[in-house]
Amino acid sequence: MGEIAEMMLDGTMCQQCGVYLDDDGDGIPAYCSSCAPREDKPKPTGPFFALKHKGHLAGLNQFLAGIHYTYYDGECKDKKGNPMFRLHYDRYPEKDHVWGVEKRGIVVCMDRGLAPLVEKAVKHHQKGK
Repeated sequence: MGEIAEMMLDGTMCQQCGVYLDDDGDGIPAYCSSCAPREDKPKPTGPFFALKHKGHLAGLNQFLAGIHYTYYDGECKDKKGNPMFRLHYDRYPEKDHVWGVEKRGIVVCMDRGLAPLVEKAVKHHQKGK
């Protein structure tokens, strides 16, 4: 095994990026402060797309084309007040029920001025209209 790999395994270097750590190592792999996993950042569940500027609209269309959904919630907002679209799939759209409905993805529009364009794209890709 190479020297760098050994130093990553014994904790002398960060196991992800390879930067030297201040201590001589504890004999176990360690992360630097930049690479350490953060528990304070919640990870989104399911497919998630954040639209930050107009250049992301092309990526939005690809994202929506890959998700099969039958309806969306368009009146939602995230914690910062940005428009949010929750995409759902209903297995039995002709029946009035709550079972059989799956959350398929979330689209958050960070640029609030683009919300009408995002809603138009979401409507366009909606299956089973």
